[in-house]
Amino acid sequence: MSNKEKYHTCENENRKAEVYKSKSAWLVECFEDGSNVHQTIFGTESKAELYADDWVLKNERTRISN
Repeated sequence: MSNKEKYHTCENENRKAEVYKSKSAWLVECFEDGSNVHQTIFGTESKAELYADDWVLKNERTRISN
């Protein structure tokens, strides 16, 4: 995702999630122990934020749909 702008960072224990905005989507980059584990794209900021919070808190919610 080019030309992305960081909006938020969530951190807890050994996990971190960074939320970015591009022109048409929201990207969540997830890290564990300093390594990039995965990236997920969402259509709204609220879904991206919820996913980032769940990732760092290790919540086992039902999968969030894009």
